[in-house]
Parts: sequence; structure tokens; C-alpha cells
Amino acid sequence: MVEDLVIRNVTDRLKVVKHPLSTQSSCPNFRDSVLEGLVEKPAGQRTMEFRFFYDDEGSELFEQITTTPEYYLTRCETQLLSTRSKEVAQYMREIQKEADQFNGRDSSEGSMLIELGSGSSTKTPLIIKELINSQKQLTYVPIDISGQILEQSSLRILESFPEMSIDASHGLYEQGIQYASKTYAGRSKLISFLGSSIGNFSKAEEITFLKLILSSISKFDSLLIGFDLKKDSKVLEAAYDDSAQITAHFNLNLLRRVNRELGGNFDLSKWKHLSRWNEEHSRIEMRLASLSDQTVEILGHSVTFKEGEEIHTENCHKYTPIQIEKIALEAGFEVARFWKDETNRFSVAILRPRDTVVLPAVQVEKIQSDLKSSWKFADHVFDMLTCDAYMERPISLRHPYIFYLGHLPAFANNQISNAILNLPSVNSLFDQIFERGIDPDVEDPTICNDHSEVPAAWPEISEIKDFKLKVREKILNNINAVVNGRGIMAQNGRVFDLVAEHELMHAETLLYMYINLDQRFKNKLPDNQTNHIFSAPGYSRGRMMMIPAGWTSVGAEFKKLHFGWDNEFPRIQIFVEQFEISEFPVTNQEFLEFVISGEYDNLSNWESDSWNWKLKIKLKHPNIWRQDENQAWLYKTIFGEVPLTAVFQLPVYVSQAEARAYAKWLGKRLPTEAEFHRAAYGKIKSTKDDDGNIIENSYPWGSADPVSGIHGNFEMFSYAPTAVGAFPKGKSEFGVYDLIGNGWELTSTEFSGLPGFENYIDSYPGYSNDFFDGKHFVQCGASWATHRKLVRKSFRNWYQAHYEYTFSKFHVVSSGISSCMRTSR
Repeated sequence: MVEDLVIRNVTDRLKVVKHPLSTQSSCPNFRDSVLEGLVEKPAGQRTMEFRFFYDDEGSELFEQITTTPEYYLTRCETQLLSTRSKEVAQYMREIQKEADQFNGRDSSEGSMLIELGSGSSTKTPLIIKELINSQKQLTYVPIDISGQILEQSSLRILESFPEMSIDASHGLYEQGIQYASKTYAGRSKLISFLGSSIGNFSKAEEITFLKLILSSISKFDSLLIGFDLKKDSKVLEAAYDDSAQITAHFNLNLLRRVNRELGGNFDLSKWKHLSRWNEEHSRIEMRLASLSDQTVEILGHSVTFKEGEEIHTENCHKYTPIQIEKIALEAGFEVARFWKDETNRFSVAILRPRDTVVLPAVQVEKIQSDLKSSWKFADHVFDMLTCDAYMERPISLRHPYIFYLGHLPAFANNQISNAILNLPSVNSLFDQIFERGIDPDVEDPTICNDHSEVPAAWPEISEIKDFKLKVREKILNNINAVVNGRGIMAQNGRVFDLVAEHELMHAETLLYMYINLDQRFKNKLPDNQTNHIFSAPGYSRGRMMMIPAGWTSVGAEFKKLHFGWDNEFPRIQIFVEQFEISEFPVTNQEFLEFVISGEYDNLSNWESDSWNWKLKIKLKHPNIWRQDENQAWLYKTIFGEVPLTAVFQLPVYVSQAEARAYAKWLGKRLPTEAEFHRAAYGKIKSTKDDDGNIIENSYPWGSADPVSGIHGNFEMFSYAPTAVGAFPKGKSEFGVYDLIGNGWELTSTEFSGLPGFENYIDSYPGYSNDFFDGKHFVQCGASWATHRKLVRKSFRNWYQAHYEYTFSKFHVVSSGISSCMRTSR
């Protein structure tokens, strides 16, 4: 309450407001904390609280730590604020304008700055300077539990900015924020909490802390907060264990405090400072380890420590951009601005209270239209089946069609209605039996990913179709409810893209089954067979295109992509050595020469595991080829079989193992994922942006949105591959054809998470993780059955090397190898 405050005017521009310290404060004093953490807790679980590091000696040691070469945090944050404070000021000017309009005012006194903790000598003035330049005047409210430090730092800042007024708040953070909110109602407030201090909290504490701030501010207030980013563990451990041993003295000072203030008798020579990275919890842990068996007197208690026993003194959590988004959303905020320093080690974000969203009707209609379009794309494939086809399994490694008929709506229902809206299920049994399909090991199908239990009998088709319609109707009627749901998938309707792309991917994989389905089960064939292109005038065999050495990128930055699957993040930059790549993909004719020459059956062209697989299944040629009784070669399409000679110029569809064998026969190899990206998206004149990121084309042909039939063969343009080189407008700057469309591009890169990978989709944690097994390999680009929504640079497909049913083609390369990687989240 305002009447309980003690207000003291230090100068005409500095006022110190002292709040009554609550006896209900959850912060224990040093004595109670030591009793609880060292005396009452059993051996192996003993702790001391990080907040007690900062007595006079500890504060001085910490200042020294910030100047050590290993401790990058302060330097990186200072550099970041020196370059971004002007943008912070611009943001606050925009927010204050919103507040003025909301309150019906033409102008106001401008925004104000609240700092949790007293102003530092280097970072806070950077923000203050730009705020004053932006709005000519500024009220600054530093909040600190120490009145002496609060007053000293305020006077120091006034010396640099005499035109500013300071309303210093002596008390707890929440008291100061509530005071400022009441005293300066109508003014937008920027609350500063820098230094990645948030990282000292536990995961539960950080959410509680942010919610506490949220409860005390308005929708026009914002939080400027520092987050130390996750990085190489050696860099992190060194930052908390500097070579000059200042951090060690800082940590041991806790024991000195016990001796000095509580009469303890710790022998500091018998204790060692430890800095350890905990990958599971994404944090540095500071500990003190006992170097011998010893007994210490603490507040009248004899406490025994065994040799090697540790006292846990501090946690310093490290974050990824996705984790920062998740934390903000869970606490009721959203990330309004996000910046990283030039080394990608540290970040500063502006969090703003998340407001209720009411999407304009046109935006709701756009989301509904996108969903309906993806459903139509998938429904079209099911329409191509006869009623008797649903129990067929043309690929034994997959479920029958009836499963996928139920799986698509069940997935949508689980991701939206269940995970976000928490609404009663349309059919909980269907949610379970259709939740997840199978992708067994090709060599040993008994080894399989987690999946739904196969029922003794599948439901009636009519029931499943009714379920599908009800799920879709529920989703279409709850667009606004979804975008207002909590969680990262609800944010900006991200989950709608998840559902739509899931439908589109399955539409394509259902066609892998369809091409192997007996013709009598094919009900409705497409009518645009006239789009077939069997030859292209620009095609010539054997030419290799030189790709100069240079940087390329794989993946995407989370904030710059509206939706991406977990394996698409983060963005990494890779230096690729010079290499040559075939101008066109390998054709059916070229591969037939490999087969009829006998080299397809030559052990020396195959890796041993692939050779054993080939022998086991008696593989003699690509899956969609066969020889008739007259030994004539035939080629399977979804329309039926045609002579292989008629499709000689089409790209050959093979497994990764077959492609490797062919490339080895030529004395070449498959490209790496990075080499594919360099050939597809690289520019002849390579440049970088201001942040040091390589500037590449969005597509091989440039930045124009993909158009099937112009830039390549995708989105069912011809329901079959077309002749290589048929779409010259789709070639890359380096003159390589068919990198996008006409078939996924096989690579030699083992499928795994990019450095910094995290499975951020909590409702689908196994999407990628389940297949980081050394048997799946990355495929890039798109096939003729791939919807244009999936035609993006960062999209990564993957299949087992011995899975022979995909619409996958390949280029061959020679020389060069990828090296030197940088991560950009």
C-alpha cells in the first residue's frame, strides 16, 4: 500500500522509496538457509543457495569474473545491447503509442524503465541512452533489496544522465513493480532483467517468477531479459572455471561466509571448486567437493563429509531459442523481439504479455482453406481406391490402407482437440488404435518404432469416415480457440501447419503403396496423363558441373519459419569443398546399363550389409521394374506398366543402397546433404548478411514461389516422373537440373538431429528421434507427389538405405568433402 511506504528525496531527481519487507517472504536468511541445506539434508544432497554468493567479497569477486577471458556472458550481452538498444527504444516507442491510443490520449510522458537489481555500470546506461534519445525524458525505477547499493548505483547513473529522474525502489521485485504500476499507470514500462539471471532458477521457479511479473503489469508493459544460449560444453565449463581460479574463490567464499558469519570451521584447503555440464537439464552446475573425510562444525552441529562428497551451490541453465519461446508461452508471455550476439552465444529477448487473439475473419478463412486443401489432397488418394482395397498391404512394412484412413483424422484430433483444446474426444478408441503407424527395420521387421497396438479387427470403413468428418468439423469450428491455447504449437496456429503437412506427407507415402497395388484395386485414376513428358531437348549424358568451394546452410532459424518439423532446426552453416555433380539425375537408361552389364550383381560395388540384404530378398533390379516372360523390361506407374524403353529419360527410382552401388561403379559417390544444398541453393557470387549468415537462394531458381510444371514436377503435376531436364526454369545457378521435384534426392548423410536439435513438439516427441538409428539417411528436394507446401529449403525427408519403395532419384558427385560447421539457431 502506498501509505505504508517510506519516501526519501535524495536529490531533486532521485527519490528512494522503501517498502516494508514482508515477514511472509519466501527468501530465507543465510543462517536458516545453511541449516536447511548443510545440516538438515543428508549426505549427497547438500546444497547452498546461489543468492548468498553476493556479500561484499563475493560481489567484488564476481566483478573480476566478468573480466576473465573465459567468462563471455557479460561481454556478449554488452555487445548485443550496444547494437540493439536503439531497436529496444523503437519498440518501446511503438508500444507507448499503442497505450496512448488505448487510453484515448494524443501524447504521453513516454515509456519508463524498471530494472530488477541495481543498474550496472556498463549495460543499463546503453538502454537508458537510447530511451532518452527516443523520447527526450525518462523515469527509471531500479529495484534492489540493498538500500545502500541501490542509492549508490542511482547516483552514479544520474551523473551520466542528469536530465533523467529516478524513483528507486528499496524492496522486493514484486513490490517495486506493483509500486511503479500504480504510480505510473498509463505509461508503458520496460522491465529489465539482464545477465541471464533467470538461469539460476529451477524450471519451476523461472515460470513462477515470470508469472509473478506478469501479474503485476499491464498488456502495454514488456520484459527485457537476457538468456545465455546453449553451446559447446567445454566453452560453458571454462566460463565457470576460469584459469585464474577467480570463480573457484567466488564459490569457496560461501564457506568463508559460514566461517565468518556463523562461526563455522571449514578448512578451505580441503575443498575443491567444480564446474560441470549437465546435458539432461541443460545447465552448468557449480559444486564444492570435499577432498578428504572431514567433520565441520556449523551452528553447533557436527556435519560429516566423505571424500568426494559434493555441495551443490549453483545452477546456470542454458537455453535454445525454442526453449525461450516455450518458457515465455508457459508463463503467459510471447517473444516480441529476439536478438543474438555476433558469436551466437548470448541472447536478449523482449517478452510481452500474451493477449487474447481474435483473428480477422479473412485469416480464419485462410487457415480453414489451407486445412481443407490438405484434406482434399489426401482424400484424392483414397478416392483412387476401390472399396475392397482398404485391407490391402501392397508394402508389407506398412499397415493396410484402412489404418491410414483413420490415422490422419486421429492424428489431427490428438494434436488439436486433445493436446491443445482438451475437449472431449470424438472417439477415444479411434484416437488410440490409429495414433501412430509402423516403420519397422527393413532387415528385421520385428524391430519397430513405438506404435499403436493393432486391433483384432479394424472398425467399419463407414465409421472411420464419419469419425474423419466429425474431427474436421470440430477443428474448423475452433480456429480462434486453438490460437489462444497455451503452448508453442498453439502459438500463431503452428499446429494447423503440423496437421496439414502430416496429411500431405501421408498422401505421398500412400502413393508409394498405390504404385505397388494390384490394378484391380485401383478405382479412380487421374485424368491428366497428358502431362507426361518422356523426353527433354536439353538433356545430355555424362556432363559434370563444377561447384566451387563455399559456405552453405542446412536447417532454419526457428523465429524465421512459421512452421517446421523438429529436425529442421536450428540453422547451421557448413563450408563445402569444391566438388563436381552430375548435371542431371541418373536416368532409367543409365541404370539399365548398370544392371545388364552385370555390375548390379557385383559384390565389389556394394557395402557388405547392403549386399547381404540384396541377396536375402533376391533383388535383381529396381522395385518398379520387372521383366516379362519374353525378358522385356517393364516399368510400373500408377496407371499400369509401360515398356522401360519408353521412359529411358525419366530418373531412376531406387533405394539409397542401390544408388550407392551405381555411384561406386562409376567411381563416384552420392552427395552429402550439405553438398546438395550448396548445389541447389548456392549463389555464384556468395555474400553474407550483417550477422555473418550466408545469403542463399530460397529455391534453386531463385526466390519465386514454386510452380509445378514451371519450376519442376511436384504436386502431382503428371502423376509420374517426367524426363530429366524438362523444366529448365528450375535449374540452379550452377546449372544443375531437377534438384527440386521429380523425385527426392538421395544423399549419403545419415539422418540425425542438427547440432542443437530438440524435439520441441511435445505432443509428437518421437517424430524424428525414433529414426536416429544409423540406418536412415537424409533425402532432399521433392518428388512428383510432394505438395508445394513441403517444397522448402529446410525440409528434410529420410528413409532406410534398404527401403526400396520411395520416389527417390539421385545425382552423383566426385571430389570434395564437407567441413567446418557453424550453428545459427
